[in-house]
Amino acid sequence: MKLNFLNALNGKANHEEIAEQIIALEIKQKECEKERNLAKILCKEMRGKTLCGENVSLDVIKNADKGYEEASLNLEIVNEGIEELKNKLSEALQAYCDAESRNLSDVRKKLEAERDKVMREFAKAKGRLLGLALTIYGDGERARINLERTGCFSDNSNPFFPELEFEKKRVLSEAKKPTFADLEDAYDRKTNWIRSFNLEQEYNQILDKYRKQYAPVLAQVAP
Repeated sequence: MKLNFLNALNGKANHEEIAEQIIALEIKQKECEKERNLAKILCKEMRGKTLCGENVSLDVIKNADKGYEEASLNLEIVNEGIEELKNKLSEALQAYCDAESRNLSDVRKKLEAERDKVMREFAKAKGRLLGLALTIYGDGERARINLERTGCFSDNSNPFFPELEFEKKRVLSEAKKPTFADLEDAYDRKTNWIRSFNLEQEYNQILDKYRKQYAPVLAQVAP
């Protein structure tokens, strides 16, 4: 995972990318904590030797101090970055919900237009089926009764059931994807998501998703 949190902080990332960068920084945070702690141990060791009268080069002490200062500064930058990104994530999630809510009316219009098209094709198909039934039964009432008979589309004892299943699967395989049912289901899910939108819940869920995704890496850098 590439660490590029400045890009996310500058407003050039969506909520998914921001969440991923937070986890990237959490991984970096663990690494920086280790580096800071090791640098601190080295500083204390050099100064301890000096206090005990051992001859330790001044350059060695300065380099140890410099290493500790740099490690501490790196950790401070990472900690601040995490906090800023968390605030940015909350803003991005709310903005995403607001944008999806605004787009919902346009999606509904497109869905209704698509409904008219598929229902027109459905009416044509029913007309063809009714016409075929009339050629078989002659009488319109008998044709209707046989078409409406319970199980006429699912009775596998029908000797021609394999043909029915074959045609059904053929139509489904040739249907435009996503189907109208897929589009309507997606619309309903989006509508329900917007109605029940909970910023804190969404915030925790998206971070949990990326923590699980990068769990092996997090485990490697854990103290």
